[in-house]
Amino acid sequence: MADLSTVDPSTSARMAALLEPRGVAYLDAPVLGRPASVGQWTLAVGGPAAALAQARPVLEHLAGAVIHVGPSGTGNKIKLLNQLMFGAINAATAEIMAIAVRMDLSPRQVFETIAASRAATVSPLFTELGRRVAAEDYAQPTFTLKLLEKDVRLAVQMAVDHQAPPLLGRMVQVLNEMACSQGAGDLDTAAMWRCIGRCWAGAD
Repeated sequence: MADLSTVDPSTSARMAALLEPRGVAYLDAPVLGRPASVGQWTLAVGGPAAALAQARPVLEHLAGAVIHVGPSGTGNKIKLLNQLMFGAINAATAEIMAIAVRMDLSPRQVFETIAASRAATVSPLFTELGRRVAAEDYAQPTFTLKLLEKDVRLAVQMAVDHQAPPLLGRMVQVLNEMACSQGAGDLDTAAMWRCIGRCWAGAD
């Protein structure tokens, strides 16, 4: 059984332990990649190598790379670390857009200028988020704020459980929770910048 969902690693390990006595091998194989890139995803797979060898032909229909990363739970460890990074990039993009508006700059101008540069800050994720902000396109999300809030919360707890409490990750989680509390949970993560601006407006 291959589970492509993003959950905490202890849940993956517990599922594997429950299924093993029943003769079922459990693989945690969370997706690294955006929905539009199906077929080119990377699956970080935790679980028995022999079970992955059996499942690989099926998984390779979904992913361009299927990587065995270790025992049960390891796939979700890597996925949650990735989501911490996603959250940080999303929060940084949101903050610069909100600051830009306070300085009478348009988000579109900021996005188009930075995106046109060869600056090292121009990542595919920044480009996707900035394009949505410029177009005010949040209602058909690629990834919702409530899903990001869930993933970052799990990642922060995972880090704490390993005596590595994250500083930046905790701040990102506060911003995610704030955005969801303002009713943006079902919107694309790019909508976070408006939530930051609303907080400043309330303090004026």
